[in-house]
Amino acid sequence: MSPKEYMQQTLKTGYTVFNNTYEMAVMFQDQYEKAANAMLDQTNWMSDEQQKAIGRYVDTYKSGRDQFKAYVDESYKQFQSLF
Repeated sequence: MSPKEYMQQTLKTGYTVFNNTYEMAVMFQDQYEKAANAMLDQTNWMSDEQQKAIGRYVDTYKSGRDQFKAYVDESYKQFQSLF
């Protein structure tokens, strides 16, 4: 195996590991969100405004998570184009 092929394979393996880890983290976060929403729906001590603020926080977090994934994907494509 040439050094170029080795680097391509290493890069592909690293990207696959990242994707699998990312998807697993998303799955855990989404499951936690469902559980937290179920708990929040049953509370009567939180106002609607407070629950909306939590919802906006979750939306912002998901947006950041998706942007991070997009940055990694773009970096992978640029790095791959070097080979």
